[in-house]
Amino acid sequence: MSTDELIVIDGHADVAESDSGYSFPLAEALQGGVAAAIVPVRASRIPREAEAESGLREYAQTFEAVEREASASEGRAAIARSSAEIAANAERGVFSFVHSLQNARPLRDLAALEQWLDRGVAIVDFGFIGNNQWAHSSRPYASANAEDGYDGLSGLGEQGIELLNSRGVVIDTAQVSVAARRRILDRSKAPVIASHNGLKARVGEADRTLGDEEIVAIAEGGGLVQIVAFDGYHRFRGEDPKVVADIRELRERFGLPGYRGPADYYALLDPETAEWDEQKFQDYFGEYHAKVRNGWPKTDVADLIDSVDHVVRLVGVDHVGIASDFHHGGGVGGWLDYTQTPNVTAELRRRYDDAEVAKVWGGNLLRVWDDVRSAGDA
Repeated sequence: MSTDELIVIDGHADVAESDSGYSFPLAEALQGGVAAAIVPVRASRIPREAEAESGLREYAQTFEAVEREASASEGRAAIARSSAEIAANAERGVFSFVHSLQNARPLRDLAALEQWLDRGVAIVDFGFIGNNQWAHSSRPYASANAEDGYDGLSGLGEQGIELLNSRGVVIDTAQVSVAARRRILDRSKAPVIASHNGLKARVGEADRTLGDEEIVAIAEGGGLVQIVAFDGYHRFRGEDPKVVADIRELRERFGLPGYRGPADYYALLDPETAEWDEQKFQDYFGEYHAKVRNGWPKTDVADLIDSVDHVVRLVGVDHVGIASDFHHGGGVGGWLDYTQTPNVTAELRRRYDDAEVAKVWGGNLLRVWDDVRSAGDA
Protein backbone atom coordinates (compact mmCIF):
# COMPACT_ATOMS: atom_id res chain seq x y z
CA MET A 1 0.00 0.00 0.00
CA SER A 2 1.09 3.62 -0.47
CA THR A 3 2.62 5.41 2.50
CA ASP A 4 1.50 8.79 1.12
CA GLU A 5 -2.04 8.48 2.47
CA LEU A 6 -2.43 9.85 6.00
CA ILE A 7 -3.44 7.04 8.35
CA VAL A 8 -2.72 8.13 11.91
CA ILE A 9 -1.33 5.17 13.85
CA ASP A 10 -0.34 5.33 17.50
CA GLY A 11 2.72 3.08 17.59
CA HIS A 12 2.24 1.99 21.21
CA ALA A 13 -0.53 2.62 23.75
CA ASP A 14 -1.65 0.56 26.71
CA VAL A 15 -5.18 -0.20 27.77
CA ALA A 16 -6.23 1.94 30.72
CA GLU A 17 -6.50 0.24 34.09
CA SER A 18 -9.08 1.15 36.73
CA ASP A 19 -10.95 -0.49 39.59
CA SER A 20 -13.50 -1.73 37.07
CA GLY A 21 -10.89 -3.39 34.85
CA TYR A 22 -9.17 -2.55 31.57
CA SER A 23 -10.52 -0.35 28.79
CA PHE A 24 -9.49 1.76 25.82
CA PRO A 25 -10.76 5.30 25.03
CA LEU A 26 -12.11 4.47 21.60
CA ALA A 27 -14.42 7.49 21.39
CA GLU A 28 -11.52 9.85 22.15
CA ALA A 29 -9.33 8.16 19.54
CA LEU A 30 -11.99 8.48 16.87
CA GLN A 31 -12.64 12.09 17.84
CA GLY A 32 -8.92 12.83 17.49
CA GLY A 33 -8.68 11.29 14.04
CA VAL A 34 -6.58 8.30 15.12
CA ALA A 35 -7.04 5.37 12.77
CA ALA A 36 -5.20 2.63 14.66
CA ALA A 37 -3.24 1.80 17.78
CA ILE A 38 -0.75 -0.91 18.63
CA VAL A 39 -1.88 -2.19 22.04
CA PRO A 40 0.19 -4.74 23.96
CA VAL A 41 -0.78 -7.96 25.61
CA ARG A 42 1.35 -7.23 28.63
CA ALA A 43 2.67 -8.30 31.98
CA SER A 44 3.74 -5.64 34.44
CA ARG A 45 6.90 -5.90 36.54
CA ILE A 46 7.13 -9.42 37.99
CA PRO A 47 9.12 -9.73 41.25
CA ARG A 48 12.29 -11.79 41.01
CA GLU A 49 11.03 -14.65 43.18
CA ALA A 50 7.57 -14.85 41.63
CA GLU A 51 6.53 -17.68 39.36
CA ALA A 52 7.12 -16.75 35.73
CA GLU A 53 3.54 -17.63 34.82
CA SER A 54 2.23 -15.07 37.30
CA GLY A 55 1.93 -12.60 34.44
CA LEU A 56 -0.37 -14.81 32.38
CA ARG A 57 -3.48 -13.46 34.10
CA GLU A 58 -2.58 -9.91 33.06
CA TYR A 59 -1.82 -11.16 29.55
CA ALA A 60 -5.34 -12.56 29.33
CA GLN A 61 -6.98 -9.48 30.82
CA THR A 62 -5.26 -7.00 28.51
CA PHE A 63 -5.83 -9.17 25.44
CA GLU A 64 -9.48 -9.67 26.25
CA ALA A 65 -9.96 -5.95 26.94
CA VAL A 66 -8.94 -5.11 23.37
CA GLU A 67 -11.04 -7.91 21.91
CA ARG A 68 -14.00 -6.70 23.97
CA GLU A 69 -13.57 -3.08 22.85
CA ALA A 70 -13.64 -4.17 19.22
CA SER A 71 -16.61 -6.51 19.54
CA ALA A 72 -18.67 -3.99 21.54
CA SER A 73 -17.92 -1.05 19.25
CA GLU A 74 -20.94 -1.55 16.96
CA GLY A 75 -18.72 -1.58 13.91
CA ARG A 76 -16.58 1.40 14.90
CA ALA A 77 -13.49 -0.75 15.58
CA ALA A 78 -11.96 -4.05 14.53
CA ILE A 79 -8.86 -6.16 15.13
CA ALA A 80 -6.42 -5.74 12.23
CA ARG A 81 -3.96 -8.50 11.34
CA SER A 82 -2.22 -6.83 8.39
CA SER A 83 -1.38 -3.42 6.98
CA ALA A 84 -4.00 -3.96 4.29
CA GLU A 85 -6.68 -4.44 6.93
CA ILE A 86 -5.64 -1.20 8.64
CA ALA A 87 -5.89 0.65 5.33
CA ALA A 88 -9.25 -0.88 4.49
CA ASN A 89 -10.61 -0.10 7.94
CA ALA A 90 -9.35 3.49 7.77
CA GLU A 91 -11.08 4.01 4.43
CA ARG A 92 -14.37 2.94 6.05
CA GLY A 93 -13.80 5.06 9.16
CA VAL A 94 -13.24 1.97 11.32
CA PHE A 95 -10.57 2.09 14.03
CA SER A 96 -7.99 -0.71 14.00
CA PHE A 97 -6.54 -2.44 17.04
CA VAL A 98 -3.29 -4.34 16.51
CA HIS A 99 -2.18 -6.82 19.16
CA SER A 100 1.43 -6.67 20.30
CA LEU A 101 3.13 -8.38 23.25
CA GLN A 102 5.41 -6.86 25.87
CA ASN A 103 7.37 -8.75 28.54
CA ALA A 104 7.98 -12.39 27.63
CA ARG A 105 8.84 -13.52 31.15
CA PRO A 106 5.52 -15.42 31.56
CA LEU A 107 6.39 -17.49 28.47
CA ARG A 108 8.53 -20.50 29.35
CA ASP A 109 9.27 -21.73 25.84
CA LEU A 110 8.68 -21.27 22.12
CA ALA A 111 5.40 -23.17 22.22
CA ALA A 112 4.01 -20.68 24.76
CA LEU A 113 5.10 -17.78 22.55
CA GLU A 114 3.58 -19.37 19.47
CA GLN A 115 0.21 -19.69 21.19
CA TRP A 116 0.03 -15.89 21.34
CA LEU A 117 1.14 -15.53 17.73
CA ASP A 118 -1.72 -17.85 16.80
CA ARG A 119 -4.09 -15.49 18.64
CA GLY A 120 -3.05 -12.58 16.43
CA VAL A 121 -0.05 -10.95 18.12
CA ALA A 122 1.81 -9.11 15.35
CA ILE A 123 4.63 -7.38 17.27
CA VAL A 124 6.72 -8.83 20.13
CA ASP A 125 9.07 -7.21 22.64
CA PHE A 126 10.78 -9.75 24.92
CA GLY A 127 11.63 -7.12 27.51
CA PHE A 128 10.19 -5.05 30.31
CA ILE A 129 11.43 -4.35 33.84
CA GLY A 130 13.99 -6.99 34.85
CA ASN A 131 16.11 -9.44 32.87
CA ASN A 132 14.19 -12.55 31.90
CA GLN A 133 14.83 -15.90 30.22
CA TRP A 134 14.63 -14.35 26.74
CA ALA A 135 16.60 -11.11 26.91
CA HIS A 136 18.18 -8.51 29.15
CA SER A 137 16.14 -5.44 30.02
CA SER A 138 16.86 -1.76 29.56
CA ARG A 139 15.74 -1.55 33.20
CA PRO A 140 17.54 -4.42 34.96
CA TYR A 141 15.99 -3.79 38.35
CA ALA A 142 17.53 -6.06 40.94
CA SER A 143 14.09 -6.75 42.42
CA ALA A 144 12.86 -8.15 39.09
CA ASN A 145 15.92 -9.77 37.49
CA ALA A 146 15.01 -13.42 37.00
CA GLU A 147 17.71 -14.65 34.63
CA ASP A 148 21.30 -13.80 33.77
CA GLY A 149 24.44 -15.56 32.60
CA TYR A 150 24.18 -14.61 28.94
CA ASP A 151 25.12 -11.62 26.80
CA GLY A 152 21.97 -9.63 26.09
CA LEU A 153 20.05 -12.35 24.27
CA SER A 154 19.71 -15.89 25.63
CA GLY A 155 19.68 -19.10 23.63
CA LEU A 156 15.91 -19.16 24.01
CA GLY A 157 15.81 -15.56 22.79
CA GLU A 158 17.84 -16.50 19.71
CA GLN A 159 15.35 -19.25 18.92
CA GLY A 160 12.56 -16.74 19.49
CA ILE A 161 14.05 -14.40 16.88
CA GLU A 162 14.08 -17.23 14.35
CA LEU A 163 10.47 -18.08 15.13
CA LEU A 164 9.29 -14.48 14.87
CA ASN A 165 11.14 -14.03 11.58
CA SER A 166 9.60 -17.18 10.16
CA ARG A 167 6.10 -16.12 11.21
CA GLY A 168 6.44 -12.59 9.81
CA VAL A 169 6.07 -11.04 13.26
CA VAL A 170 7.66 -7.65 13.92
CA ILE A 171 10.43 -7.71 16.55
CA ASP A 172 10.32 -4.77 18.96
CA THR A 173 13.41 -3.74 20.93
CA ALA A 174 11.90 -0.87 22.92
CA GLN A 175 12.37 -2.46 26.34
CA VAL A 176 15.54 -4.53 25.91
CA SER A 177 19.13 -3.64 26.77
CA VAL A 178 21.71 -2.20 24.40
CA ALA A 179 23.43 -5.60 24.23
CA ALA A 180 20.15 -7.40 23.55
CA ARG A 181 19.22 -4.91 20.83
CA ARG A 182 22.62 -5.38 19.18
CA ARG A 183 22.26 -9.18 19.25
CA ILE A 184 18.72 -8.98 17.86
CA LEU A 185 19.84 -6.72 15.01
CA ASP A 186 22.65 -9.15 14.22
CA ARG A 187 20.38 -12.21 14.17
CA SER A 188 17.15 -10.93 12.66
CA LYS A 189 16.63 -11.49 8.95
CA ALA A 190 13.90 -8.86 8.89
CA PRO A 191 13.69 -5.18 9.94
CA VAL A 192 13.18 -4.50 13.65
CA ILE A 193 11.66 -1.56 15.48
CA ALA A 194 11.96 0.37 18.73
CA SER A 195 8.30 1.09 19.35
CA HIS A 196 8.31 3.78 22.06
CA ASN A 197 11.65 5.26 22.98
CA GLY A 198 13.41 8.50 23.81
CA LEU A 199 16.80 9.70 22.60
CA LYS A 200 20.11 10.00 24.38
CA ALA A 201 20.79 13.02 22.22
CA ARG A 202 17.93 14.78 24.01
CA VAL A 203 18.30 13.74 27.66
CA GLY A 204 21.55 11.81 28.02
CA GLU A 205 21.94 8.34 29.47
CA ALA A 206 18.55 7.02 30.54
CA ASP A 207 16.68 3.76 30.36
CA ARG A 208 14.71 3.25 27.13
CA THR A 209 16.62 5.95 25.28
CA LEU A 210 18.50 5.21 22.07
CA GLY A 211 21.95 6.37 21.12
CA ASP A 212 22.59 7.67 17.62
CA GLU A 213 24.55 4.53 16.69
CA GLU A 214 21.56 2.36 17.65
CA ILE A 215 19.21 4.48 15.54
CA VAL A 216 21.54 4.15 12.56
CA ALA A 217 21.77 0.36 13.04
CA ILE A 218 17.97 0.00 13.17
CA ALA A 219 17.57 2.15 10.05
CA GLU A 220 20.28 0.33 8.13
CA GLY A 221 18.30 -2.86 8.66
CA GLY A 222 15.20 -1.19 7.22
CA GLY A 223 13.60 -0.70 10.61
CA LEU A 224 11.87 2.04 12.53
CA VAL A 225 12.30 4.18 15.65
CA GLN A 226 9.06 5.52 17.16
CA ILE A 227 9.44 8.53 19.41
CA VAL A 228 7.47 8.23 22.63
CA ALA A 229 5.39 11.10 24.01
CA PHE A 230 6.84 10.67 27.48
CA ASP A 231 7.50 14.04 29.08
CA GLY A 232 10.78 13.08 30.75
CA TYR A 233 12.42 11.93 27.51
CA HIS A 234 12.31 15.30 25.79
CA ARG A 235 13.78 17.57 28.42
CA PHE A 236 15.95 16.41 31.32
CA ARG A 237 14.69 17.62 34.70
CA GLY A 238 17.08 15.65 36.87
CA GLU A 239 19.05 18.78 37.74
CA ASP A 240 16.02 20.77 38.91
CA PRO A 241 16.78 21.68 42.55
CA LYS A 242 13.36 20.59 43.83
CA VAL A 243 13.47 17.29 41.94
CA VAL A 244 16.99 16.59 43.20
CA ALA A 245 16.04 17.42 46.79
CA ASP A 246 12.86 15.33 46.66
CA ILE A 247 14.55 12.25 45.21
CA ARG A 248 17.55 12.56 47.55
CA GLU A 249 15.22 12.69 50.56
CA LEU A 250 13.28 9.69 49.31
CA ARG A 251 16.37 7.62 48.63
CA GLU A 252 17.92 8.38 51.99
CA ARG A 253 14.68 7.56 53.77
CA PHE A 254 14.66 4.14 52.11
CA GLY A 255 18.32 3.49 52.94
CA LEU A 256 19.74 4.09 49.45
CA PRO A 257 22.80 6.16 48.50
CA GLY A 258 22.15 9.85 47.89
CA TYR A 259 21.02 11.15 44.51
CA ARG A 260 23.71 10.50 41.89
CA GLY A 261 22.23 12.14 38.82
CA PRO A 262 20.39 10.88 35.72
CA ALA A 263 20.56 7.18 36.61
CA ASP A 264 18.60 7.81 39.80
CA TYR A 265 16.17 10.17 38.08
CA TYR A 266 15.15 7.66 35.44
CA ALA A 267 15.50 4.27 37.13
CA LEU A 268 15.91 2.23 40.32
CA LEU A 269 18.98 0.08 39.68
CA ASP A 270 20.37 -0.14 43.22
CA PRO A 271 21.37 -3.73 44.11
CA GLU A 272 20.07 -3.18 47.66
CA THR A 273 16.51 -3.30 46.35
CA ALA A 274 16.90 -7.02 45.61
CA GLU A 275 16.42 -7.62 49.34
CA TRP A 276 13.31 -5.48 49.67
CA ASP A 277 9.96 -7.13 50.10
CA GLU A 278 7.32 -6.31 47.53
CA GLN A 279 5.46 -3.83 49.74
CA LYS A 280 8.61 -1.78 50.33
CA PHE A 281 9.33 -1.70 46.62
CA GLN A 282 5.81 -0.57 45.77
CA ASP A 283 5.90 2.10 48.49
CA TYR A 284 9.16 3.48 47.11
CA PHE A 285 8.07 3.26 43.48
CA GLY A 286 4.81 5.09 44.14
CA GLU A 287 6.52 8.00 45.86
CA TYR A 288 9.32 8.04 43.29
CA HIS A 289 6.94 8.42 40.36
CA ALA A 290 5.00 11.15 42.11
CA LYS A 291 8.18 13.15 42.75
CA VAL A 292 9.68 12.66 39.30
CA ARG A 293 6.44 13.65 37.58
CA ASN A 294 5.58 16.58 39.82
CA GLY A 295 4.62 19.53 37.64
CA TRP A 296 4.39 17.57 34.40
CA PRO A 297 3.96 18.25 31.57
CA LYS A 298 7.10 20.30 31.19
CA THR A 299 7.38 19.55 27.47
CA ASP A 300 4.95 19.93 24.58
CA VAL A 301 4.28 18.70 21.05
CA ALA A 302 7.02 20.95 19.68
CA ASP A 303 9.54 19.16 21.91
CA LEU A 304 8.13 15.81 20.78
CA ILE A 305 8.62 16.70 17.12
CA ASP A 306 12.08 18.10 17.88
CA SER A 307 12.95 14.50 18.77
CA VAL A 308 11.39 13.30 15.51
CA ASP A 309 13.55 15.88 13.72
CA HIS A 310 16.70 14.44 15.28
CA VAL A 311 15.95 10.99 13.86
CA VAL A 312 15.12 12.47 10.46
CA ARG A 313 18.42 14.36 10.35
CA LEU A 314 20.26 11.20 11.31
CA VAL A 315 18.65 8.53 9.09
CA GLY A 316 15.88 10.15 7.04
CA VAL A 317 12.12 10.40 7.27
CA ASP A 318 11.53 6.75 6.30
CA HIS A 319 12.67 5.43 9.69
CA VAL A 320 10.72 7.38 12.30
CA GLY A 321 7.25 7.21 13.84
CA ILE A 322 5.35 8.30 16.94
CA ALA A 323 3.88 6.50 19.95
CA SER A 324 1.81 8.00 22.76
CA ASP A 325 2.40 5.39 25.49
CA PHE A 326 -0.93 6.60 26.86
CA HIS A 327 -2.08 4.95 30.10
CA HIS A 328 1.49 4.04 31.01
CA GLY A 329 3.13 7.41 31.52
CA GLY A 330 2.74 8.97 28.09
CA GLY A 331 1.58 12.49 27.37
CA VAL A 332 3.16 15.86 26.62
CA GLY A 333 1.63 19.33 26.69
CA GLY A 334 -0.84 19.55 23.81
CA TRP A 335 -1.13 15.77 23.54
CA LEU A 336 -2.41 14.53 26.86
CA ASP A 337 -5.18 12.40 25.36
CA TYR A 338 -6.36 11.31 21.93
CA THR A 339 -8.68 14.27 21.39
CA GLN A 340 -5.56 16.46 21.12
CA THR A 341 -3.95 14.38 18.37
CA PRO A 342 -4.57 17.10 15.72
CA ASN A 343 -2.03 19.24 17.60
CA VAL A 344 0.68 16.70 16.79
CA THR A 345 -0.35 16.57 13.14
CA ALA A 346 -0.32 20.37 12.95
CA GLU A 347 3.22 20.52 14.37
CA LEU A 348 4.38 17.89 11.89
CA ARG A 349 2.86 19.88 9.01
CA ARG A 350 4.78 22.95 10.08
CA ARG A 351 7.98 21.03 9.35
CA TYR A 352 7.19 18.36 6.77
CA ASP A 353 5.19 17.98 3.56
CA ASP A 354 2.05 15.84 3.38
CA ALA A 355 3.83 12.71 2.14
CA GLU A 356 6.40 12.95 4.93
CA VAL A 357 3.73 13.49 7.58
CA ALA A 358 1.94 10.38 6.33
CA LYS A 359 5.15 8.37 6.69
CA VAL A 360 5.82 9.56 10.24
CA TRP A 361 2.21 9.10 11.37
CA GLY A 362 1.93 5.46 10.35
CA GLY A 363 3.11 4.86 6.81
CA ASN A 364 6.57 3.83 7.94
CA LEU A 365 5.16 1.32 10.40
CA LEU A 366 2.94 -0.22 7.73
CA ARG A 367 5.91 -0.46 5.36
CA VAL A 368 8.03 -2.21 8.00
CA TRP A 369 5.18 -4.61 8.77
CA ASP A 370 4.90 -5.49 5.08
CA ASP A 371 8.66 -5.95 4.79
CA VAL A 372 8.71 -8.27 7.82
CA ARG A 373 5.83 -10.29 6.38
CA SER A 374 7.65 -10.57 3.05
CA ALA A 375 10.84 -11.75 4.76
CA GLY A 376 8.83 -14.40 6.60
CA ASP A 377 7.32 -15.65 3.35
CA ALA A 378 10.71 -15.87 1.61
